[in-house]
Amino acid sequence: MISINVTKQLGDVTVTASFSVADAGIAVLFGASGAGKSSVINMIAGLLDPKSGHIFINEKVLFDSSNNINLPPEKRRVGYVFQDSRLFPHMSVRKNILYGAKKRGNDKINLEQICSLLGLDAFLDRYPDKLSGGERQRVAIARALLSRPDVLLMDEPMASLDASRRDELIHYIAKLPVLFNIPIIYVTHTMDEIIRLADYVGLMSKGDLIDFGSALQVFNSKTMADMLPAKDFGVICEGTVISGDGKEGLGVVSFGGGRIEVATGNLRAGSRVRFRIPAMDVVLSKTRPATVGRNVYFGTIAEVQEHYLLADILLNIDSNGGNTQLWARITRQSFREIDVAVGNGIYAMVKSVVASSQFYEL
Repeated sequence: MISINVTKQLGDVTVTASFSVADAGIAVLFGASGAGKSSVINMIAGLLDPKSGHIFINEKVLFDSSNNINLPPEKRRVGYVFQDSRLFPHMSVRKNILYGAKKRGNDKINLEQICSLLGLDAFLDRYPDKLSGGERQRVAIARALLSRPDVLLMDEPMASLDASRRDELIHYIAKLPVLFNIPIIYVTHTMDEIIRLADYVGLMSKGDLIDFGSALQVFNSKTMADMLPAKDFGVICEGTVISGDGKEGLGVVSFGGGRIEVATGNLRAGSRVRFRIPAMDVVLSKTRPATVGRNVYFGTIAEVQEHYLLADILLNIDSNGGNTQLWARITRQSFREIDVAVGNGIYAMVKSVVASSQFYEL
C-alpha cells in the first residue's frame, strides 16, 4: 500500500500531490516538462523535503509532518532509476549490480535470477562504457532491485534511448511488478510509455496532481484529452486477440465496443492487448457505408466540442454486449454536413491499417 500526500514550494510553483495505490502495479505520473513529476518522486525518495503531508509505503512511515518524522534516503528502502544510469565507470557490471545489495547486507538475493530476467548474463564482466544505453539502464534496474526496495521509482528511464532501445527496455520494465511484487512509480511525458506500462495514471499540470485513477479511466477522461496534442488525442481500449489470417495478414480483436480488425503483426491469438484509437482515425457518417464492412460501429453522440477549424465528437458505442466510447475529430465542414447533435445516432469507421500500429500486448 502506498499513500502519498505532499506539498512543496519550489520557486513560484507549489507542488502538490495526493494519491494512493493498493497493489503492486505501475503508477505513471504524466505531464509536460516542469509539471512537478520528478519533484514528487524525489520527495518519496527523500531527496526533497516536503513542507507538509505524509508518505507511507507498506505501512512504513517515511515522512509525516504532523509527527515530525522524516527518514533519510538511506533508511527508506526506495529504489531509484534515473534518466541516466549513474553507474560507476570503474566497476564491472557485476560489481555495479551488487553495490547496493552489499551496502544493505542482502546476501540472500538471487543475482542470477535477476540477471537472467533482465538479459544481463553475458555482460557481467563488462564495464559500463562497453554497453548500449538500454543495457546500462537494465543494469541500473538490476542494482535497484537488489537493494530490495519497498517501492521502485523511475524518472524517465528511457528519455535518452532511441526507439529500438525503448522497445527493448519497456519489455523488461512491464514484468517487474508481477515477478517481484513491487510497486513502481514511473515518470514520463511520453504517451507510448503510458499506454504500454500504466496500471494507474496521475496527471500533473503546473505543480498540481489534477487527476489520478486506473489507467483506462484517466486515459479516456476529459482532463487527459485537454493535455494531449492532436496526434495523441483519442481513446484507449483493452481487448483479446480472437484470430489471425495468415493470407491477408489481418486479425480480429474483441473489445467492449465490439470487434476491430487490424494487421496482426506479432499479436498472438488469445493474448490480451491494449490499444489506442486516435480521434483523427475515426470517420463519421449518417448512413452505414455500403462499401466498407470492417471496423464500422453505430453509436450515439454524447458530447460535442466545437473549435475554430475542428470539432471533437464523443460517441457511446454499445455492441457485442459491451460498451465503450470513441472520440472523433472532424473538420467544421464535415460537422455541418453531418448535422451533428447530442443524442443523434451515427456510424463511426476506424481506419484499420493506422489503428493496428497502436496495439500492445499486455
